[in-house]
Amino acid sequence: MINLERERLQRSSLKNPIRLSFLPFIFDILELLNNQIEYSLEQLESELNKSQANAISGFHATVIGTPVTMNVAGDTGVLTQALNEQKNEVLECAKDVNHNGIINKGQLLYTLFGGTPLTTEVQIDKPYDMVVEQTPNRSIAIVYCPTDHEVFDELEIQVAAENEYKIPCTDVKILYPVPTQAPVGIKSTPAHTLSTDNDVETPDIGRILYSKKFPMILSENSEKDRITALVYESHSTNVLPNEYVKLINEDGTKTVICRVVKVSSQPISAVGITKKVSEIATILELQPLVEKSDKYKGKPKPGNLSGLLLQKLSRNELIEILHIPRTGLALGHVDYDKVDEPFLFPLEPDTSIFQSMIVAGVQGKGKTSFIKLLIMSLTSIGVKNGTN
Repeated sequence: MINLERERLQRSSLKNPIRLSFLPFIFDILELLNNQIEYSLEQLESELNKSQANAISGFHATVIGTPVTMNVAGDTGVLTQALNEQKNEVLECAKDVNHNGIINKGQLLYTLFGGTPLTTEVQIDKPYDMVVEQTPNRSIAIVYCPTDHEVFDELEIQVAAENEYKIPCTDVKILYPVPTQAPVGIKSTPAHTLSTDNDVETPDIGRILYSKKFPMILSENSEKDRITALVYESHSTNVLPNEYVKLINEDGTKTVICRVVKVSSQPISAVGITKKVSEIATILELQPLVEKSDKYKGKPKPGNLSGLLLQKLSRNELIEILHIPRTGLALGHVDYDKVDEPFLFPLEPDTSIFQSMIVAGVQGKGKTSFIKLLIMSLTSIGVKNGTN
């Protein structure tokens, strides 16, 4: 079975050899636990070692002749690490169901996969790798070893699993993701908790204009508050109306987050005796929204703004200003100014009661399926947490 599955995998796609080599190992485990042979812990470990060696040799066979440039040594290390983690998990769980030297394979199978696996062979044309039945009316879909180059739509995965097995699919698990860098514009795998680590420092794209001609205006109606800034010519095409930017001092102790209200662009030129100089002056009208310092965070206050530099918002600042929930049920992606983040439906009782949403789209695009899956997911989470 394993050689046949590996041949099918190699014919299917070479875009992710790590994933294609890891999957036969998973289905080796299924075959070991579904057959009639009784295993001791030592025998099971020996069989797993054989399957691991086959997976690694299958990986090297897959990448031979691949036109895509690959770091074979690095990818082999990633695959080996994933295989070791899965093998160790099997052995640790096997110790718990080891009775009189013999492993209870049924118990081990259920413990490993969180239910009864419904998928019996490697899926090539499906968006998932395995579907597991947790209860008679609940299943989960599993995707193993995806790279950042692969785009996974959780809703699509759930609908495909439900259509195939006729059991409501309420969750998608992404296991052993491959740590590679996603190309620009490619969506990464959605997560259920936003990480706020490793925020990237943003470069200066301009500076504030603060003088008698360009004062800071704070009015009774905050929508009429204004600050003026200049964009460097090299960044003049990178700022558009309604985008968010920040004004920050050199030591980072004071920040004013603003919304771009108006963009004015005009040529400036000067003529000398032998040379002519020209450049584009791009002026921004900004609405200040939030002022932050070491001792204050709130509405902008009058003060000295001289020397503040203009920057785009960092990833975490965009998450904050766009009010993207940090945790919850992943419904889709927010694609805003090169920041691609999962949009999470908050599940805390004190906030979810106030959430409203609209589902729109043309006929046949999955609105009803989405609402159905959303209700099932929210219901299952509520039952698990002991809430209604």
